[in-house]
Amino acid sequence: MNLKEKISRQHGFSLVELAVVMAIVGLLMAGMLQTYRVHKHRAEIEATNGRMGEASSALMLHLFSNKRLPCPAKRALPQDDDFYGRESCPGRTAMEPNFIALGDPCVDGLCRVPGQRVSDEFGNASGGATDTNLSAVLIGGLPFKELNTALNLSRQNVFDGWGRQFTYAVTERLTRPESSGDGYHSNAGTIGLRIWKPSGTAGEEHDPTKDIPQERTDPPNTQTAVLLSHGADGMGAYTSNGNLVFPCATGADTMRDSENCNDDSLFVMVDGNLISRKKNQYHYDDIVKDKFKPESFHWQSSTVNTDNIRTTLASFVGIGEDDPQAVIDVAGNIRIGDSTTNADLRVNNLCNQADTDCFDPNLIGGSGMICPLGQVLVGIANGSPNCQYTGLSNVNPNQDCSPDFVIGFETDGDVICGSPSL
Repeated sequence: MNLKEKISRQHGFSLVELAVVMAIVGLLMAGMLQTYRVHKHRAEIEATNGRMGEASSALMLHLFSNKRLPCPAKRALPQDDDFYGRESCPGRTAMEPNFIALGDPCVDGLCRVPGQRVSDEFGNASGGATDTNLSAVLIGGLPFKELNTALNLSRQNVFDGWGRQFTYAVTERLTRPESSGDGYHSNAGTIGLRIWKPSGTAGEEHDPTKDIPQERTDPPNTQTAVLLSHGADGMGAYTSNGNLVFPCATGADTMRDSENCNDDSLFVMVDGNLISRKKNQYHYDDIVKDKFKPESFHWQSSTVNTDNIRTTLASFVGIGEDDPQAVIDVAGNIRIGDSTTNADLRVNNLCNQADTDCFDPNLIGGSGMICPLGQVLVGIANGSPNCQYTGLSNVNPNQDCSPDFVIGFETDGDVICGSPSL
């Protein structure tokens, strides 16, 4: 064997050796690729949740500023269309522009469908003949161009982590101002939202077969609005340029999250937005945001009269006071009414700051104070009349100011009658 052959044998690789090296490299690349996919998927979900939070805040700011929620945008428009990303409110009668009848085919990705319940003019469930327009639900895209003025949403942040449009569903009545007569009422939502509550042993892998269905709202089918991402599979989602990613599964291929893309007013979510990516009836990879009520800001409609509101806070409220010590603790003066309006102060007791000395205002405004015969009222002390014998001649001990009021006392014990300035 010559020297050249020896060198070739010492420095070359056999096919077996090369195959082993390629197998090792393949295993390393597969592990790195899987790690990358997991990291990428987590980043997509985190981006989606963050952007949905911003969009939710913008929707609530729009509600407080305009006393209504915005209508959805048309999802199937290209980005160069003038109406892309703008709210589109379809007419409710054939005489109005952009009319879409209930249950008609969607127009450019904007749908108008019947609600899950029929409500009356006050938003309450009604079993009688009622205008179904009060209960219609609009389904479309997020109207981010209207919301820009509310929260300055950037162009990138109006899409989910996969670069697709959010789907936004809202009770149509809530998109109309209160002044319209049949407009916004916080209890007039007609969207159904089914929540699947995970069940099982703590720490075990999520088993969707053990999930328990519940309702988000009580009574059911009173959800006001829903904002959702159709997840990694994109089923029912529209791209940023208005193209449908994948159609909604139907028939034997129906999955759990198919309910979120079939363009009706019923939606589903898994509590905590837990994902099950198995390609079966339990498949669910959507992300849903459903908090769109003033209740989230600690105020809600009264259960006695829905035109009134009450706070849900159990703690004290301070006005100009950092450490309130009463249900309402005011640092400063309280004014009731103005120079042109008569207003009433209605209280059961007037007490000192230590709550040790209280006075019943009914003694002045209602039942009154009476002195014993022969005595006159010269003042009020400790919630009781201060009576004295007059000791003066020609003084009526039981003077009556009717129809006027006692507004003071003379130095000789006589009362001063007149009409007080309120």
